Amino acid sequence: VLALHASHPHTGQGHRHAQPQAAEASNSRNVTSASSIPRRFPTAGSSQLPLVPATPSQAAAKQFEGRLQNALKQGSFLQLVVTPRDYDRTAEEFLARFPVTRIDVEEVVVDSLKATAKQLGVDWKLVLATDAAPGGSEWPRLLQLVGRARPAILDRLCVADQTPLLVYSDILVRYQLKSLLLELHKRVGLPGGPNGIWLLVPGRDIPLIAGQPIGVPGQQAAVPPAWVRNEHRAAGTGP
Repeated sequence: VLALHASHPHTGQGHRHAQPQAAEASNSRNVTSASSIPRRFPTAGSSQLPLVPATPSQAAAKQFEGRLQNALKQGSFLQLVVTPRDYDRTAEEFLARFPVTRIDVEEVVVDSLKATAKQLGVDWKLVLATDAAPGGSEWPRLLQLVGRARPAILDRLCVADQTPLLVYSDILVRYQLKSLLLELHKRVGLPGGPNGIWLLVPGRDIPLIAGQPIGVPGQQAAVPPAWVRNEHRAAGTGP
């Protein structure tokens, strides 16, 4: 995956900024008549085993699952925060359980910036050198290049008739592109726009991008650890 300044190995913490030059059986057992539970006492009343009451964490996970289902149907801009250590696993769980499309925002931004630099005849090595010194004398010129790439970035983030799952979005703050999220929000449900948007950020209780408020209307939620572990779907748990 790509980035402009110094490379950092992917740690699975939900934050990264890679270098563009680096880019280019379950254990269940079959129950037989010989292993079935012996019926020592006659039963009365219901012929079904009672459901085991859900624990508070399982109940919270199930409630969160319901919120996700509703958000998918309603076409919401869902802003989700999860602990850094569970970031990658949570993204994988979303993809496995829901019809969402994963979009690596950092990759989109850097690819679009590189394509724009090539189109304008800008030396990519100069872009890298400028990016390595944020706030330097050439930084405004880099932001101008980012501005030229902005339409292409928006087009790639705005997937028609799908619900994108946006990951690794801190780069939007670095290049003053956070307002793209508001533009995406305005396109939800419009012809050629996304059905909804799910933004996943690392953190604790409040969704933030690089420590800044997202600044977009929408539902916010913290992903329960029990949901990530799929505890609410454990066999034998009640509602």
